Amino acid sequence: MKLQKSMLMEHHLLLLLCWSVLSIVHAEQWPPLKNHNFIGLNPVSAKTLHARSTTECDIDEGNPVDDQDQIGNFGVFNEKSSAACDSSSRADYSNADYVTTEGVITSTGNSEISYNAYKINPPSSRAESFTQSGTFLLFKFEAPLASSYSVYRLIEPDINAPSGTISKIKVQEINIEPDFAEQFLKTSIRVDNLAEAAIFFAVRDTELPSEWPRPPSGVNIERAKVAQIGMFDLYGERYDMPLDMFDPSLDWNQGPADHSHKYSFRKVFFPVSKYPGEDGIVWQDQATFRIYVTWFESLGHSTIELPNNESDYLLVASGESISGDIIYICVAKGKVESEPLSVHSKRVTSSGDIIASKIYDTGSTGLDVMQFFATGGSLTWDSENNKLGWMISRQMLNSHQGCIAVVLDATTLDVVKNTGSTASHSFANSMMIGNKNTDHMFFAVEIGDNYPRGVNAHYIYSDNGNIKRKSKVLYTFKTHHSSQKCWGYPSSGCTPYDKYTAISTPEKTYYKWSNDNNVYSEIAHPAAISRDDGSYMIVFAGERPSLDNSLATSNLNAPRNIALVIVSSDFGSIVSTGEDSSGGYYDFGGGWRSQTNTGIVWLTDFTPSTDKSSWHSATRIKTAHIKDRMILIIYELWFSSSYIRTEVMGVDLDGNVVMEPAVLPFDLRLTPADEIEVIDGRAVIYGFDDDDKRLIRYFLNENTMEAPGIRTQSPTTSSKPSAQPSKAPTPSPTVSYSPTYTGAPSNTPSLSPSIKPVYNFTSLDIPLIKVLEGKKTQECNFEAGGIVHED
Repeated sequence: MKLQKSMLMEHHLLLLLCWSVLSIVHAEQWPPLKNHNFIGLNPVSAKTLHARSTTECDIDEGNPVDDQDQIGNFGVFNEKSSAACDSSSRADYSNADYVTTEGVITSTGNSEISYNAYKINPPSSRAESFTQSGTFLLFKFEAPLASSYSVYRLIEPDINAPSGTISKIKVQEINIEPDFAEQFLKTSIRVDNLAEAAIFFAVRDTELPSEWPRPPSGVNIERAKVAQIGMFDLYGERYDMPLDMFDPSLDWNQGPADHSHKYSFRKVFFPVSKYPGEDGIVWQDQATFRIYVTWFESLGHSTIELPNNESDYLLVASGESISGDIIYICVAKGKVESEPLSVHSKRVTSSGDIIASKIYDTGSTGLDVMQFFATGGSLTWDSENNKLGWMISRQMLNSHQGCIAVVLDATTLDVVKNTGSTASHSFANSMMIGNKNTDHMFFAVEIGDNYPRGVNAHYIYSDNGNIKRKSKVLYTFKTHHSSQKCWGYPSSGCTPYDKYTAISTPEKTYYKWSNDNNVYSEIAHPAAISRDDGSYMIVFAGERPSLDNSLATSNLNAPRNIALVIVSSDFGSIVSTGEDSSGGYYDFGGGWRSQTNTGIVWLTDFTPSTDKSSWHSATRIKTAHIKDRMILIIYELWFSSSYIRTEVMGVDLDGNVVMEPAVLPFDLRLTPADEIEVIDGRAVIYGFDDDDKRLIRYFLNENTMEAPGIRTQSPTTSSKPSAQPSKAPTPSPTVSYSPTYTGAPSNTPSLSPSIKPVYNFTSLDIPLIKVLEGKKTQECNFEAGGIVHED
């Protein structure tokens, strides 16, 4: 017994020490990102690599690389064309003469780390006819050899990058396996199409060069203080994730001038949490359509597959913060004309066990769904009232597109109330729990091109047990009118409309009817901020002037600026004081529809220039109410069709700018429509780096706060786990719920391939601590069917 007590005391002391160390790790300032610089050798070693002297056939046949095509351990070759090399060296069909500098890459803050590297410029001699044979890189490696190597690229900041921007390291190719030292090996890295100089270097696969600091031993999280922006600090965590998550920089690159931008995009990362303060996200693999929940832990993460037997689209998801239960809704792929499409929901535990499931009526008298629509939807869970608010944007059975607002029961997943159509067409939506100072159950904002046309707000409430919805257009915009006399004229035999003289020009005639799908605006996510008096602040972006139909000529007609408007809780009045404007448009049937904007407060001013290609527009706007009177607005700034940078600004609850827009010296890329969450006064933003296969979690907070640590925010509904659900969990027989990965192997070096995910041990009660002697039971006892003694 004395031994047991001694072991127990040592065990508790060890736990206490571990907890203390962990607390220190969380509380201390996170290390900054590492900056890497390329330095040419002294004296500068530069050489022009011809590239036409060595062909792919030479490499394949074991011939030496021509001296004109190599410098140090780096070389170039021209690929064979049509399985032959006859044209590879000819000036007609290949580029040549790449000025290349040999040097080293050094890291700030660590003089011991350096990499031999090569800076290669675009070709100075172009193919005289056309480029038929590309130029690719070669690398050789010195003894003693490693089993495999990877090639990386150092991307230096652009000349116009914000002050403090650091270089980035991106993996280009992995698993290069030399058989012999000093043997040049081919890569798939092409350089004849370079637009600017590029820096490449090769290292052993175990080295993992990165601007992110390496984590301590046993920790699978890369953590760094990414940047300081005015009065705010940006921190980041990266988690090894060898699956195909949504990368905001790659997977939807639609700018304000692009046709598809108006339709926005579905939400992809759905924040969830569980008692006593563990956070996670629900997401879908972009390639396999498997659905996962990832729980963030102190040393790594646990990623669990959730049931999705038909590999349907993940439409929306939400979580209950005490029990950790998750409700998610899926919609089938494909489309059969005039046939209802399958839409179904599941409630599962935090570990993926099924609690309840529901298949919905999607016929014309139900949800009316024929096809999934890009905008997706929104879902929010009010655990206090055991209800969910759901916005679903879909193509209906009559082939039209629109959105409806629905209330669900969180236990049965049944439709409690379908409040009907909210907008048609509906191109973006955002939903939240209603203001706590009102009787609102849920509050939603969407943007529609017609019926109604504008930024439309809704609140859902209960009137003596009868769930109702009230709506109001808070901002509306100009309309492009048709240059055809009527629909299908002249072959349709329609009756021509009158000329719209007010906007017609000598070069073009417009008529008094329209069918404009452009909305020239977008809403923030979340789009609404609750105020103490029950009113709401709505944040969006739009073009100025808002209602001049003569300026509605293309997808993008002016820079898009951020604005807000404040509406009273009953939608009876506009509370904000700002720009007022009025106008109108002729609808599809030729009827006049009046428009009015009141109290619009413009927060930015991206002054237009005569050169449309230089216009700046705010997009992918996020809001975060981080403290009593501080709302962060985070957004990307784009040219017409390409990303420029990410900025952040701050306003108070009255709409006054309290922090002017500041540039992030880091490419924090935002998802198009995800709602960001606030935890412990920090804005939390999720992303993914597909090159490095890293799930990223950012924290943006005031610089008076300590670095992110163990979550301290208390659950809002109860101090104890919820008694719900009433049904016992039922495991699905077709899906594995073990906290592990299921997917293709990663093409990127892993932080720790052998530790995914991390499992934690927690001891049971004192009576279950026992010393096993190990002397009284032998293998013979088992073979003879005997019993186990005190062992």
